[in-house]
Formats: sequence, structure tokens, C-alpha cells
Amino acid sequence: ILSCQFSSWYPSFRNMNSKTNKEEKEEPYKNNNATMKSIILPLPSSFVEYLLTDGVQLPVGATKVSSFVPSDPRDGDDYWSSDDDDEENDNSQEEEQQQYSFPELTNQITSSINTLGGAVLPKLNWSCPKDATWVNNGTLKCRTPGDVFVLLKSSDFVMHDLSLSFDDADADADVDVDVDKNGSEEEKEEIKYELVLRKWCHLHPSMEFRCFVSNHDLVAISQRDHTNHFPHLSKNYLSIRCTILDFFDDTIQDVFSLPNYVVDVYVDKNDRVWILDFNVWGTQTDSLLFDWTELVSLQQQQQQQQQQQ
Repeated sequence: ILSCQFSSWYPSFRNMNSKTNKEEKEEPYKNNNATMKSIILPLPSSFVEYLLTDGVQLPVGATKVSSFVPSDPRDGDDYWSSDDDDEENDNSQEEEQQQYSFPELTNQITSSINTLGGAVLPKLNWSCPKDATWVNNGTLKCRTPGDVFVLLKSSDFVMHDLSLSFDDADADADVDVDVDKNGSEEEKEEIKYELVLRKWCHLHPSMEFRCFVSNHDLVAISQRDHTNHFPHLSKNYLSIRCTILDFFDDTIQDVFSLPNYVVDVYVDKNDRVWILDFNVWGTQTDSLLFDWTELVSLQQQQQQQQQQQ
């Protein structure tokens, strides 16, 4: 699990041809950068505490709730709460809410957004707040610190990162999935939470794919948007599969440390493949067009074939 957090794998797939392990490779990597440019910001414990509190309240000094929401001239502060509609007329009955302030983090986010071209996609160590896009005009695109804060604060996926990251691995015994939890109890308690800001890119959902890797071999590929039919995939699936396989063989197979994992990739219009994220091999990762019993069966077949060789 720890190997799949962003800061663990990201440095290995940027500036790849300048890495010392390039000396062990006969040919240079086809693409020097295999993933989008990103900036990693360490999160203070007070900010993690803020994310875990109830309600949605922007920190003091943050910009408006969302860059998609018109400014209200009547608003003189940076406060917005999901409980505003239930506000009582008798203000004396209200409990005073704690005000949070993160001026250094706010400045770092502003600087990072500018460095990355004016728009970013935010995530924590493992998850992005894609379940909370309803508060940001249906998108993960963030132009201001306020956009970032409100997405993180409204997301159940982010809460999962903060409180339940290791728990789901225990459920894999039901389907005989072998998961490397990758961390002692002491290490789990000392997780350093991070805010990842990824350069915003317009990705077509039909060209995002989830790849399942067993014992360092790619055994299955699924489209990530598995609830929609894209006619061009039926026509071009063989060439897309070859493109992803070539990329995996050249760029990922001998670089990523774990033997079993799931990796999400994107194929752009020039047939260049980009790494989006790494995920744990196990039921906490959505198997999309497959089910985990099927994937485990593929894994067992692969192991039998290797033993016979």
C-alpha cells in the first residue's frame, strides 16, 4: 500500500533517462517523462485535523468556495458551510465554530498552480476527490486554493485515505487475493500525508485504461470508464493493447518495485502512454470489467505456466 502512494512512485517515472538505473538498461527509455508533471506538498497535522472535522468550512485567507461560483458582494469573508441553509435566526443559539488558518499552505498551493500552468488536479497520497466534483461544477480542475480545499473537504475518498487506507486489505482473504500491506503498524501510524497537485490535462475518458499486473507481467486490461460504450475501442483495441504492452515492457515492468499491482494509464492522440496512478492488487481497487475471482484465476494460471517452463 505504501509503495502505491504517489510520492513513492512519482520520482521513478520523471526524468527517467537521468536516473542511475538507466545505466543498467541497454537502450534509453522511449519517453523521459512517463507521467504528468506534479508538485507534492507535505500537509501539517493541523490541516489533516481540519479535513476530518464535520462540515465544509474554508480556512481563513482562502479564496472563494469555487472559481466557478460567482462572487457575492455581500460576502466579506472566506467562510462557507454546508449547514448554511439550516441557520437559525437566533444567533445566540449557535455554537461558535473553530476557525482554521493555513497561510503557508495556501501560498504554496497558489505558487504551485501558477507553476503548473494555472490549473491543477488535487489528490492526497492515494485518492483524488472525484466523488466531490458536484461542488466544483462537475470537474476536478482547480484554479484557486479554495477549489482545492472544498474538493478535499467534501470527499469521502479523501476521508478514506486519512482513516481507512490499510483496513480494506484484510477483506482480500475472502477471494484469496495476496496483498502486500507494505508497512508495519508503526509505519502506518507515521504516514506523512501529502497534497499532490497534478498539472491539469484534458483527458478523454475512453482512452483511460486500468492494467492488472501479476508477478511483474501484465495479465489484463480494462477501460476505466466501464459503464459506457466507445465504438472506436472495438475497432482499435488490438493496436491500443499493443501500445500499452510496449509501454509496460519498456517503462514500468523493470522499474516499479511490487510484483503485483494495478496501474492506470492514458493513451493520448499521438499513441503516447502516460501513467496516471498505481493501485493495490486487491479488492479495494475496482476491478471494472473483471471481477477479482477472475483476476486471481488468471494469476494462478500464470504461476502454473511459469512453473512448467
